[in-house]
Amino acid sequence: MVGVGRVVSSEVVKDMQLKETEVMFEHALSASNIIPWEFSIAKKQLYSPSFNCTESNNIIPVSVYMRLWVHPDSRVQFEQQLDNLIAGKQDYLNTRIRARVTLGGDYEWVHITGRNIRKNGAGNTERIFGTLRSITTEMERENELIRLRESAEESNRLKSAFLANISHEIRTPLNAIVGFSQLLTITDDKLEQQDY
Repeated sequence: MVGVGRVVSSEVVKDMQLKETEVMFEHALSASNIIPWEFSIAKKQLYSPSFNCTESNNIIPVSVYMRLWVHPDSRVQFEQQLDNLIAGKQDYLNTRIRARVTLGGDYEWVHITGRNIRKNGAGNTERIFGTLRSITTEMERENELIRLRESAEESNRLKSAFLANISHEIRTPLNAIVGFSQLLTITDDKLEQQDY
């Protein structure tokens, strides 16, 4: 009986450690705004805790996800990258698309990554695991930086044009002054100098 008690207590300790690890993992995902997802290719279903579909255990058909979650302008790109990953044409999914992070929410820019995690005996992909992270704020900052850079470039171009124009406007009268100054040095006659 003592041996059985140790096995049970060892399993209990491992169970507690696993639960602690799960809590830490969930906290890390939440704090970093990373949403995990898994795609079962044979069943054509996606799983993610962000779906909040308790009646389906957060599992939805991929066609429903594409229709309700992925922005129409991003669907073809995302489907093509998934197909390439499934077919083995690429090893890793790494793309930016517009999608909803929560059902019914607004479309946001998201960074989606994915990788084959299980292949069958024939080497065909069975499951893909990935993450989704909202990057809307980053995209807005990036667009603002691009706008500011373009504005600075335009300001620099206008400044250069202004300086070239001012330089011309200053040089023209200065050339006349320099010319008359040279004429003044050529002659010693005071009357002729006063004419200049």
